[in-house]
Amino acid sequence: MRTASRVLLALLVLVAVLTLARRAIADERAEIEATIGSLRSKYNVQVHYVYSAEHYFPARWRKTPISARGRQLALEEVTRLLPIIDRFLSAYPKRVLSDNLATIYLLSELYLYDKSYGATNSQSGLYIKSEGERKGFSDSFLLQRMHSEFSSILMRTHNFPEEDWRMANAADFEYRGAGREMLGETDLYGQTCGLLSQGFIVKYAQSSLENDFNMISSWLFTDRDKLRHLGRTYPRIKAKTELAIEFYKSVDDRFDFR
Repeated sequence: MRTASRVLLALLVLVAVLTLARRAIADERAEIEATIGSLRSKYNVQVHYVYSAEHYFPARWRKTPISARGRQLALEEVTRLLPIIDRFLSAYPKRVLSDNLATIYLLSELYLYDKSYGATNSQSGLYIKSEGERKGFSDSFLLQRMHSEFSSILMRTHNFPEEDWRMANAADFEYRGAGREMLGETDLYGQTCGLLSQGFIVKYAQSSLENDFNMISSWLFTDRDKLRHLGRTYPRIKAKTELAIEFYKSVDDRFDFR
């Protein structure tokens, strides 16, 4: 009898724990949905966090050679990202958002072309991956990735000064490709005096003109004072910063980078 009583007690405790856990998850989901609803009302941008390949990726992306795939992001991480998304969206005039950005997809893993990506973008959507702060996905890093990916969308939909940008590089410099060629290399976001003197904020900026602009843009929105400080020492960084500001002003003259 004592053994049966102990088993029954253990089962009751387990049921109680599972019930409390389900309630906590339900409460967390409700809070997430409320915050997402607030963001949608404020910016007219929809945030998605319940992963499914069919819902997240266009059919063309799910086929080879892109072979897009991802993984569900933990709810606690979704909760951490939502205020960062708010900060990101608040940096843009409402018209710029309504004309160019419709969705943001959150994931814990993102693979394209059989390579791990930190983020990417579609015609009017951003894909943002986070593996958690312990693995380097800090608030500031994630905020930079959002600005970086959105700059790609704006670059495609507006008149970007590509030739002027190339002229800011050394005459014999050539970008390495589309960007994915460098994925998997170490220290992609490392910064050296040699890179800066060539006009590149970080190593990854050498991968493509688009990624070069992405890196300058992300700093322009998140670390503007340091970017300008670097520009006083490195003329090529200054030239690219000025081109980026001119570009954003051409998108919407309400941008203020003072």
